[in-house]
Amino acid sequence: MHTSGGKLMKTILLTVVSLCVLSACGHPTATPHETSSQSNSSHVNRQQSSKPSQAVKVSVSAVVELMHDRWGTDVDLSSIEIEPHGNQYQYDVEAVDDDTEYQMVLDGRTGRVLRQAQHALAADEAGGVERQEHAINTEHLLALGHITQAATQAVPGTAREWSLEQDDGVPVWSVKIQTAHAGQREVSVQADTGKVLATSDDD
Repeated sequence: MHTSGGKLMKTILLTVVSLCVLSACGHPTATPHETSSQSNSSHVNRQQSSKPSQAVKVSVSAVVELMHDRWGTDVDLSSIEIEPHGNQYQYDVEAVDDDTEYQMVLDGRTGRVLRQAQHALAADEAGGVERQEHAINTEHLLALGHITQAATQAVPGTAREWSLEQDDGVPVWSVKIQTAHAGQREVSVQADTGKVLATSDDD
């Protein structure tokens, strides 16, 4: 009887162990590699939402340097627009000195100059009038990626267009963002601090 009872106990224990193993197999946990991959994927997605388009490879500082190479160091930046044209982005750059306005269009990926022009300012804009109103101090401008990150943190979505102008003595980027549910919105970001100044619906 003692031997028979021992066999019965062994049989019960083996059954319990088998059930536990099967239960564990039915609920696998993520391996460290899987967990790391999921975390990295989430991190990449967050980064992509805050970066400028991959088609915009040329930095703002490089554009300013090219502007000075073309027209001289006495010329001041007055505006930048970065917009899609077909399957590429283009920089539309305007600059000014006391009596002349300059314009240059660049390929946003390569920096190649697509066209440029210059013309004399009208009498009421010459003599430094236009320059004083629109000249942008480029010494402390933040990188476009920083501006885009600030804008997409304020309004989650994908940045599509950027424009830089002087507004009451302050350099301001206007960033157009395509949102998932609210259509297109515009975020104003101070260009030398990254401070979000305003958000609005884009008409």
